[in-house]
Amino acid sequence: MKWLVFGIGAVVLGFLVLVYEFSGIRYYWEMSDFVRSRKIEEKVAMEREVFGSDSELTYGGVFLRATDKGIWMWGRGGPRFFTKENGISAYYFFDICSQENIKLDLQSKNMSTIREFFSDFNIWQKKLKKGKYIFVRYDRNNPKAMKEVWGYGGWYFLDRNLSQQCAI
Repeated sequence: MKWLVFGIGAVVLGFLVLVYEFSGIRYYWEMSDFVRSRKIEEKVAMEREVFGSDSELTYGGVFLRATDKGIWMWGRGGPRFFTKENGISAYYFFDICSQENIKLDLQSKNMSTIREFFSDFNIWQKKLKKGKYIFVRYDRNNPKAMKEVWGYGGWYFLDRNLSQQCAI
């Protein structure tokens, strides 16, 4: 009987570890902890900047995965799916984690972020990896439809040097 309980416990623990690692919730918790750790006076502004707000029709969080129809991300309301709208949606990628920027940051020099615009969802989504920061502006009439989406190579809002930010 002890072995049965131990075996069931091991299976449940293994399942929870898989969910933690592969669902993307780990990245969201790290991001959320960072925002919650801010001083009271900057916390509200940081929450709006990082996670977006319904009044501004924005939603921010961590990228989980892309499908043929859109993207999954994890934000303030849990996992959420946004659909791409062909001919309407615009996609941006900010490459803050380029080798050039990391070198300039280590030398305490100003860096420039290369912003790329994509009208092709398939090319844009190849730039992103699970756990990277994305920010969506959605349609008032269809809250599941992306109007614009910004993907970032790192979490630009962290109080760390760029090489640490880009390691996330």
